[in-house]
Amino acid sequence: MKRIFVRGMSRSGGTLMATVLDAHPDIAMCYEVYEHLLAPRDDETDSLDRLVTTLRNALSNLPVVKTLKLKKLEDGNLNKFVFRAMRAGIEADVLLEMMNQHQASGGDFTTFEQRMHFIERLGLAKGASENKANWGTKIGGIVRPLQELWPDSYFLFMMRDGRDVAASRRTVGDFGQGIEHIAGAWRDQIRNFQKFAQRDDVYAHIVHYEKLVTDPEPELRAIAAFLDLPFSDRLMSFHDQDLTIYKNPTGHLSRDQVSKPINAGSLGRWKRDLTAEEIAAFEAGAGELLHELGYELSGHTVSNA
Repeated sequence: MKRIFVRGMSRSGGTLMATVLDAHPDIAMCYEVYEHLLAPRDDETDSLDRLVTTLRNALSNLPVVKTLKLKKLEDGNLNKFVFRAMRAGIEADVLLEMMNQHQASGGDFTTFEQRMHFIERLGLAKGASENKANWGTKIGGIVRPLQELWPDSYFLFMMRDGRDVAASRRTVGDFGQGIEHIAGAWRDQIRNFQKFAQRDDVYAHIVHYEKLVTDPEPELRAIAAFLDLPFSDRLMSFHDQDLTIYKNPTGHLSRDQVSKPINAGSLGRWKRDLTAEEIAAFEAGAGELLHELGYELSGHTVSNA
């Protein structure tokens, strides 16, 4: 059994990568079931009892589980987690039962390790329902803790022109971050993953978004080889597959993009969506890395006015 984790700054193509992988006949992807959404609050040691009670009460007031109105849940993080579990094909009543099973087996949500073991329950359950042996999910900045917990894990990092990332974050969703912040976060995430990937005991692969969307098959074959799994034509036709994300896409920022074939329509969007001042500010903060990675700089400079 393989565990496959997709990492990348938001709007770098992580959902596209997870969706493509989910189409593989032997990979069940859970998209964004982030463990931190289950973490205890500052005023509690364990959150499991509270989350079980909240979800049970919500379900008990609904005649049909699949019509669950998640806005009825007062806990915002649980709200998000239930939505995302449903995208992975885990309905709310099944999620509640899995929480009960986790607790009955002596599990809790007190630690990162315990929460990840619960996430694995979801991955294995999805895999079993689809007759797939391997599971995976998108992750945040937890690559080192995950590799320490499961040393044989596979990590895919999405590399995309940071200016396109910034343009997407400015026009899709509500990230509320300045261009300098985005540039610094993009630079630091890449540098950290490059350092992580250099370790001899790590299975890590960098996916170049631009190559993926302009000539997908060679990139997908390379990814399959990295994962030591056979290439499948279903990776190329993921948008025609009966994937769980298509059944519960509500609220997902990438729902429209991942329902279409891989395309290069968003390449270079920074040239039209960012101002000259924003481009200059991004390049001031991350231009050295852009150049190092082979991205052409614009030549814009920050105004001193």
